[in-house]
Parts: sequence; C-alpha cells; structure tokens
Amino acid sequence: MQLGHPIGERCHRPQSVPKDKFVVVHNNGIHVVCLTFCGCETTETLSRQLLCIRWFPATSDMPRTAATFHVLEDFHLLSLESKLSCSEFYSALSRRSDNTGLNPPKVCHNLLSNLWVLICG
Repeated sequence: MQLGHPIGERCHRPQSVPKDKFVVVHNNGIHVVCLTFCGCETTETLSRQLLCIRWFPATSDMPRTAATFHVLEDFHLLSLESKLSCSEFYSALSRRSDNTGLNPPKVCHNLLSNLWVLICG
C-alpha cells in the first residue's frame, strides 16, 4: 500500500517500513500489511499520511502500528456502554485474528495506551 499520492500515481521516493511489517488494528482483527510512505520533498509527515487515510498512528515518530478510525469508534462506544477495558477489547480483536492463541499478533504497547488516553481523556 502506497501513501501520500492519489491512487494510480507512483511515488518516486518511497519510504518502506522496516522489515516491511506494519500492523493495522481494525474492527475485524489485527493485520500485518506492507506499507510504503511517500518520501517526496513536499509530502506530509508520516503520521499525517496515516491520518489522511483515517488510521491513527501509535507513535508520531516512525509509526509501525496504527488503529483505524472505525476500530476507535467501536472501542469508544463499547467502553461507554459496557465498561469494556482496553485490554479486553484488544484480546477480542486478537482472537478474531487467531482464535487459537498460539500466535497472537504483536501490537505496539504505545497504541494501547494512546487508545486509552484518546478515548478516556
């Protein structure tokens, strides 16, 4: 996936994520995707490129994990209505990705703490 340019337009200075592993937390599970940021001189910051596609980065400096705005909204509603904790929500998403529990997806702990701060203030 290429960020920073319209669909079909190629970036001449792509910036790959280290080891080509970028983790996306979505309401249907936790996914590892190949992602390339735009490295052109006139481009936005890496975090802003993610925000433009409605992904909330776990960190502002060289993000490697992001949560979609959809999953943030789901967590917000569930935490308000059912008092669901962030770790319980993560556990449920992890089970959607791999219900055996043998190979749980690895997510940046900053994302979980940022989710909690973002939702709960």
